[in-house]
Amino acid sequence: MNLKTFLLNSTGRGMVSLFVLLLFAAPALAMLWPSSVTPASAAVDAFSAERAMQDLHVIASEPHPQGSPAQERVCDYLAEQLRLAGLEVEIQRTQGLENVVARLGGSDSTGAIVILAHYDTVSNSPGAGDNGSAVAVLVEIARALAAGPALRNDVIILFDDGEEWPDIFAGTKVFVRQHPWMSDVRLAISIDTAVAGPIATNEVGPKNNGWLVQALAHAYTGGAWTSFSGGGQYNSTPFKDAGIQVLALEDNYPFRQKHTAEDTLDIIRPASMQQRGEQILAIARELGRLDLA
Repeated sequence: MNLKTFLLNSTGRGMVSLFVLLLFAAPALAMLWPSSVTPASAAVDAFSAERAMQDLHVIASEPHPQGSPAQERVCDYLAEQLRLAGLEVEIQRTQGLENVVARLGGSDSTGAIVILAHYDTVSNSPGAGDNGSAVAVLVEIARALAAGPALRNDVIILFDDGEEWPDIFAGTKVFVRQHPWMSDVRLAISIDTAVAGPIATNEVGPKNNGWLVQALAHAYTGGAWTSFSGGGQYNSTPFKDAGIQVLALEDNYPFRQKHTAEDTLDIIRPASMQQRGEQILAIARELGRLDLA
């Protein structure tokens, strides 16, 4: 066999191998880019990214940093949506912060689960990705939980203020240190950013977390998961520092538009919000039935 024939045969075999590899890899890669979206006409106890996107249009219409009039308007909107869903709502005002806090009572509670997302932005960004996308997801999750079957455990919804500079996690710290509901909290789930990709799991624990990993497995909805196994600093960190189990579902990659004027609605994929919302709703319902004591 001459060199030319050898190269031609090798190239052919390589192309076939590449084709076979792509054939098997395509379904796995497709999971990294969710595509389905549940319409706004769906039952209220289901998660609809179309409804969440309607919320996001209000939340991310302009920059709303801590203490700004725009932040006050977003605060009022979130409180109104939670009240309309039937939750007990209050505004925790202290130290120049406004946390929107709501509670959904359980049927036989063994403790409370906190699901939190910060709703402030940096001064020059409307924050559609960071963190309007997660805020809108959490509004829709709250609706679905309130409309669905009663959970055993209480669920606390926390839209915390002041996560961005200068004192990161300021709103979460204030809730942990001062809010009377903190004494009931057994688990905190922080969510942040649902721009384009799959749900990311950055922290589970920090220790004795086997029961929580099992709960995640039982609640799995079939979408792709990624993990940075961060163990770093997330919005749930003040809860972890207080000895509370945490689950951080936060995309910690620095997407190009983050903290810029380009972090607008057009970079958001509703299908990513759908995948994240469905999965977190399933997790909340699974944890809502467990004995957290």
